[in-house]
Amino acid sequence: MNRHYGQISQRVKQLTHAFDTDLKMKPVPEVLDQWEHDVQRLIEETPEVEIKNQLSKWQLGMYAGVSRNVMQGKTKLYFTDATSFNFGFSFDVKKSRFSWDMNLGFNRTVDYFERRGVWEPGTKANLATFEFTYGRKLQRQDWLWVPYAGLGVNEFTPRGNDDNDRRNLTGYVPVVGLEITRYLKYTIHPGQRSGVFCKTRLSASPTTFFTNFTGTHLNLRLAIGFDAARVKKEMAYVKKNVVI
Repeated sequence: MNRHYGQISQRVKQLTHAFDTDLKMKPVPEVLDQWEHDVQRLIEETPEVEIKNQLSKWQLGMYAGVSRNVMQGKTKLYFTDATSFNFGFSFDVKKSRFSWDMNLGFNRTVDYFERRGVWEPGTKANLATFEFTYGRKLQRQDWLWVPYAGLGVNEFTPRGNDDNDRRNLTGYVPVVGLEITRYLKYTIHPGQRSGVFCKTRLSASPTTFFTNFTGTHLNLRLAIGFDAARVKKEMAYVKKNVVI
């Protein structure tokens, strides 16, 4: 054991000295890249050692796409369904996922009603929705399921209204849903792993805008995005069976 340890220590000293010499003679990124490649090759040629990528406890994600907001209940009697632009962020800590999801949709009124002014049938409207949710990550290979719950805001406003137009309907709601993500590609850079994914989010939010004007919003979103996490390489010794 002492003999093997001495040989290893001597070899490490030689590599360290060669690395310092090369870097002093030519302090450019290409030298670091070449040494990283050479050290990786040496490790791969050592059967007793296995390199593992250890992810950090947190990661960040961003996504964008389209969504469809389907009205239910009495809300459906006054507004058509909305097609929306979707945008959001996610922040993961271990198995937990915090998400901030935003939508801006376009629809119109179906029937006449009064609320902070007159809403004529056929009035063009905007639907803005915001969701802040907490979910639990369940991952298997390239698939990720995240059941989640949280709080949200749904708001209707006339499209193109001026500052004096106070016709707006706002509801603060609980949200429950399920997120399904399929990772398409992983890329590992020095110190970082990034992934490209497509995802589907389906949520329900029972909304009360005012008395006798309620309904559950069903929100279906399709998006693509990317996330990033810090990563560090760890060496693990491979156990071998010893026959006596």
